[in-house]
Amino acid sequence: MIPVYLGDINISPLFYLNRLIITPHFDYGFSAHPKLHLCSAGSSLTFELGRFFFTFPFEIGLDYSYNFGSIFSIMKESSGSKVLRHSLRPVIKVKF
Repeated sequence: MIPVYLGDINISPLFYLNRLIITPHFDYGFSAHPKLHLCSAGSSLTFELGRFFFTFPFEIGLDYSYNFGSIFSIMKESSGSKVLRHSLRPVIKVKF
């Protein structure tokens, strides 16, 4: 996790941007027989929102992943599933 201070930028009377949080990630999965592997790498970029009227930490942002490995092409061709090389997903975190 890499926090980047933004300087409390107001976006509305209720919220302000407190900091940007960059969280890199890497996943590796393998099969012993036959020897195949699947990997993903990417990062999550979230903004921590400061708030005036409630106390729960709140983050919103995007997560990007790049999928690769020897089993990736087999999964895409044989099963007909919608396995994507690039993935972009929204991130919403609320800590209670």
